[in-house]
Parts: sequence; structure tokens; C-alpha cells
Amino acid sequence: MYSNIYRMDQRVAQELHRLEKAKKLDNTIIIFASDNGGPGPRQKRSIYERGTHIPFIVVFPDGTQAGSVDNRMLNMADIPATILSLAGITPPFYMDGKAFLGEFEENQGRDYVFSIRERMDDQYGKQLSVRDSNFRYVRNYYPHQAEYLDVKFRYNIPSMLELLRKKEELTPEQASWFTHPRPKEELYFTEKDIHELNNLADIPEYQLTLERLRALADKVEAQYWPYKNFTEKELIKEIGNTGNVQVSRPSISQHRNLITLNASTPAASIVYQINGDGSKRSHWKYYTGPFKIRKGDRLKVIAARAGFEQSERVNYTAP
Repeated sequence: MYSNIYRMDQRVAQELHRLEKAKKLDNTIIIFASDNGGPGPRQKRSIYERGTHIPFIVVFPDGTQAGSVDNRMLNMADIPATILSLAGITPPFYMDGKAFLGEFEENQGRDYVFSIRERMDDQYGKQLSVRDSNFRYVRNYYPHQAEYLDVKFRYNIPSMLELLRKKEELTPEQASWFTHPRPKEELYFTEKDIHELNNLADIPEYQLTLERLRALADKVEAQYWPYKNFTEKELIKEIGNTGNVQVSRPSISQHRNLITLNASTPAASIVYQINGDGSKRSHWKYYTGPFKIRKGDRLKVIAARAGFEQSERVNYTAP
């Protein structure tokens, strides 16, 4: 872990040096963040604190708010809207997240944040958590199985293999990751129980808190997870199967040496090759905007969308 931190520091220094060399450091907002947790137990792919509480640091070129700490309750979904706001761009209405910095700041902090866990590689572990400023509520939909799931990438981590070999030697707290069955509901006082090991769900004095967060979990379920009880095959049949409808044939237009691609099927993605060469030979490039082409170049274009049959391939030779 310390070696990774050292490498991370080197990489950050390289990026800062690049900005300085390009004379952009004094007008660049720097954002440092991580993904959802490290590779250890109850970290990545966990909806407990170690899997959902991520570092997020913003450095303004003029030193605004330098050294300050923001304790607002915020969600990862708020980050894209915030980046747009910092760039002076109005976040689109359809974004769930709300900007908490910048010109279009509107997020003064949430009353609670929630997390949902479903499939991890080939393993299923359905959970929902609601976290307010003091407590975390966890709902287990598969209480018969442990929090630990047999995700194959963990076999590449020596410390994980050691844990699996020596499960019988672990303390009760360490072994709780492997324990099953689990309670259907968990409640933790996160301010004092930072490792979330003391489940308060059955303690009488915390029943009002449990009921309040349970009601919020019901609200989250209804709004964001209406298909929670579906298998993947049922889910595809219910919302992802279009009856073998094919994506529309992509169109190609050329103005001078610029090519523009389009597909009339909403939300379709377009990929293309120039002279049979994508990002690697036989691979395809993802279309994000007009690109240059030379006389005689041969273009292949396909449009696709999840749940649809991909379009027929369109061939084009630049005149």
C-alpha cells in the first residue's frame, strides 16, 4: 500500500509538472479523487464506509478555501455536475447529481446518501444502504450468504489468499466478513463505531432511528430500484429486450475533409474504422465527433445500442 501511495505521489507530481511547463497551472482547477475503495475486505464493492467514503480534494489556482474541510453529505453522483459547474457549464436537468461548487452550485448538502450493490463479476450480493450524518442502515436481500463473495480478482492479492487460508485463526471481528447467515437489517452508529461492527438494529433505544432509515430505504427502492427482485434474464425481458429491433443504419456526411456520423435510433453508439484500423488493428474507434479523412480512405461504420441488434455495416470511400 505504501508503494502504491509513493507511485501515486509521483504521478500527481508529473501531472503538476506538465501543467506548470505548459503555463496552465495558474488557471487550472485540480481535482483529486479515487474510485470506490481499495482491494481489501469491506473496501471496493462494499456499501459500508470503507467502500463508499472516498477522498475528494479540490485545489483552486487562487488558493480559495485552501486548507478548509467540507463536511456536507454528498454523493458521487454530484461530482459530474460539480465539474461542469466549475467549468462554467450549466449541469443538464436530467442529471441526478447537484453541483456543490462553482458557478451553478445548488447543493448545500444532502440529508442522506444511499448505495446499492448488485452483481460483482459473476457473483450476486444484493444490498442497499442509507447513510445520514450519524448512522448507516444496511438492508441485506441475500442474508443467507456472507458479505465476502468469491470474486476471482481477489485471488491475485497475496494478503487476500492469506486471509482465505487462515480463516479459522481470525478474530470474531475479522471473521465477520465471512460469517453467514447475516441479519436482514443492520444499523451502525458511524461516529463512534467507525468500523461498523456493532449492529444496533435490535437495540430498543435505536428503534426510532431504524424505522426512519428503513422508510428512507423503502423510498430509495421505489424510486431507483424497482427491478431489484428480477433475475438478469427477467430484467432483459422486462426492460432491455426490444423484440430484435435493429439499430438504424448510420449515415455518413462529408464536408471537405471532415466526416460526421449519425444514427437516428435514440441513444445509439457509433464505432468506425479507417482503412481497417481502429485503436489497434481490427479494433474499432468510438465516435465522439467529426474527424478528418483523406482522399481514398475507406471507412466502415456500425451503430449499436444495448438490447437492440446492431445496425448493418456501412462502407464509404472518401472521394
